[in-house]
Amino acid sequence: MQDFAPLQIISIVELFIATLISLILMGYIYKKYKEKPSNSSLFFVFNFTLVGLALVCVAIDRILLTILVDKTPGLIFHNIAILLSLGVIFLLDMFAFEMTYPKQIRKLAVLFAILIIAAGIVLLLNQPSIGAQEELIYADQLLFIILPLLAIPILMPTLVFFYFAIKVHEESVPQSNRSLVMGIAAIVVSVGYIFEVMGITGVLVIIVRLSFVVYTLLMYIAFTMPKWFQKFIGWKEAI
Repeated sequence: MQDFAPLQIISIVELFIATLISLILMGYIYKKYKEKPSNSSLFFVFNFTLVGLALVCVAIDRILLTILVDKTPGLIFHNIAILLSLGVIFLLDMFAFEMTYPKQIRKLAVLFAILIIAAGIVLLLNQPSIGAQEELIYADQLLFIILPLLAIPILMPTLVFFYFAIKVHEESVPQSNRSLVMGIAAIVVSVGYIFEVMGITGVLVIIVRLSFVVYTLLMYIAFTMPKWFQKFIGWKEAI
């Protein structure tokens, strides 16, 4: 059994905070979905659910890898987190296209599912090593396989949101601004996920895991659009 380092404690607290936020917001959006069902709301409900579950699994694997001599339980939760996070990526892709180009969503779902499933199989067949602060690190050669497989699914939501923001800017500035905020949220979680898979140590751990909190809040605000946010992007001008 080992002691928790201060950075580990902060990281674990961040993960639990992000989990709590995700699940609270999931419940709120599910309530809105029940009032007015839509595919975009449903994608968002499942996205937040998987984000919360993935983050709590990461927090648990952090705890188990630190306190237990046998690393197997920690690795099990890590693998569960990997599968859940791949589901998050897929749902974010589907949400991006549902909000922008819904007619193409079925064709793209098949392509993205193949890439994400392939990445998941490779990750499960190649377990990470345990580095400093009990952080998990994949071999460099494995990253050269995983990152190309996930490059399109990870980057696509950002590209779609930004492209849509540019395309509709002249027609509706508020709608463009809303899509821009979603694009920024997608960048934040994409960068965080890439660093998480690559393996992180030191202060970077705190920064990267804080990105999951930021992503959750930005996407929630952009999707539900509270009154202050509508005023901020000038939404009233669009209606």
